[in-house]
Amino acid sequence: KILYDSRELYTKLAGLKYKPLIQKIWSQYEKKYIKGVDNILVTADIDKIYLQKLYKHPKIEIIKNLPGDSFLKNSPINIKSLLGLEKNNPVLLYQGKFHHGRGIRFSIKCISKIKESILVLIGDGPMKKKYLEMADKYNMQNRIFFLEPVPYQNLASFATNADIGLSLIQPISKSYEHALPNKLYEYAVSGLPCICSNLEAMELMINTYHSGIVINHASEEGFINAYRTIIRCPDKYIVNKY
Repeated sequence: KILYDSRELYTKLAGLKYKPLIQKIWSQYEKKYIKGVDNILVTADIDKIYLQKLYKHPKIEIIKNLPGDSFLKNSPINIKSLLGLEKNNPVLLYQGKFHHGRGIRFSIKCISKIKESILVLIGDGPMKKKYLEMADKYNMQNRIFFLEPVPYQNLASFATNADIGLSLIQPISKSYEHALPNKLYEYAVSGLPCICSNLEAMELMINTYHSGIVINHASEEGFINAYRTIIRCPDKYIVNKY
């Protein structure tokens, strides 16, 4: 059997937005060879519908990127003690790649207006230098902490000890418009309320499990209101993982 793992729309990646020639070549390869695969694997209904319409392929299966045992059975790490923070400082957490379009710059700008809050970013990527520059711009050097990437099985140890998880994907490409990040499920099973973008698949997941608040991806007011709502009543957005 030949399987095509289309966990993203590879011909519509954000990284190809300004590389039309590469995008065209990838599209031609996909169109040519997808006819010969036995099954196509996607992570959400929205991608299944898109690819069925595009290629008329009869066998497209959905396999969601759900967290495994490491997120259900973990040893919490006290982020506030680790970073020397006060107990009353709410911690907003982003875990993942530091790429353009992930909403991290937007998050930094919003959090700069919430004086008591702390932003912790776990990961690495080409945009890290930009985020450090933004921390300087908004005088947030003591409120933004960068932690090096950790093994996936250890990631939940941090998530369980934060206050709010962030997943604010920006719709800069078709692939991002269809995004359903793993971290939404990782936050949910870690008991971490989430603030996320109002993109179709993400909004459906959050509304289905009541695991956070959906906002317009560019609304600073929406972000701040969501933050205050969750901090006032976090239990309302915590999924019972058992």
